[in-house]
Amino acid sequence: MKRIALLGLACIALSGCGDDGGGKVTNEFLVGKWDCVHKEYKSSYDSKFEEYSDYVESSSKQIIQSYKIVNGVL
Repeated sequence: MKRIALLGLACIALSGCGDDGGGKVTNEFLVGKWDCVHKEYKSSYDSKFEEYSDYVESSSKQIIQSYKIVNGVL
């Protein structure tokens, strides 16, 4: 959590630096390990009431995805 807060502060501090306005996302921003949660939701259709039920989480799994640049390609 501290890393995210520090990264946010660094982005805010550097947002004004740059010759073309900044804010451009490059491949270098994606390099590293990303800790993600993949969640799937389901809903069923009730033909009697002609509406869908509330969405319910059907599965959830944690994924760690790594990205690196090799020969200039992400």
